[in-house]
Amino acid sequence: IMSLIYAMSDIHGYFKPLEDNLRLIDLSDIENKLVFCGDYMDYGKESCQVLYKIKALTEQYPQQVVVLMGNHEYMFLEFLFLKNTDLQVIEWLTTDKEFHTINSFISSDTKAEVASQLNRHRADNYFSAYEKCVPIIKKDILNNHNELVEWLKNLPYYYETANQIFVHAGIDEEA
Repeated sequence: IMSLIYAMSDIHGYFKPLEDNLRLIDLSDIENKLVFCGDYMDYGKESCQVLYKIKALTEQYPQQVVVLMGNHEYMFLEFLFLKNTDLQVIEWLTTDKEFHTINSFISSDTKAEVASQLNRHRADNYFSAYEKCVPIIKKDILNNHNELVEWLKNLPYYYETANQIFVHAGIDEEA
């Protein structure tokens, strides 16, 4: 019997499709592997739930499940660790349509505080309103999801087998 390597990417915060696809994967055979190739978050409403599910799979099947860094995870980490005034921080926050990603991470108290800040300051200056929300959001995420964030920070960018290289978004073949 030949072992299988399953690969999955671009889940983008959609938990049900992730669950549906996982039902098709056989990890009961310890020779089989599952390689997640990035972009588990952003767009859908369950980014946080998706990340916790994938992290749990790495804990349940440490020799079989590989999780790679995607550009959306990278941008999320930039949001969390760059200075609050860096343009990338505000840009990432403003592209989070209806705060689907942020809302999957933050508490209801923080959601109410962010909504209040945006309502109070948006008319004055769009970027200034978002800038006021950044520290509130970062604090909530880092306080409530620190272990998850540390796990994300340590994701590799590629995974190699004897015959394959798995990455999120391409490699320089000449290199």
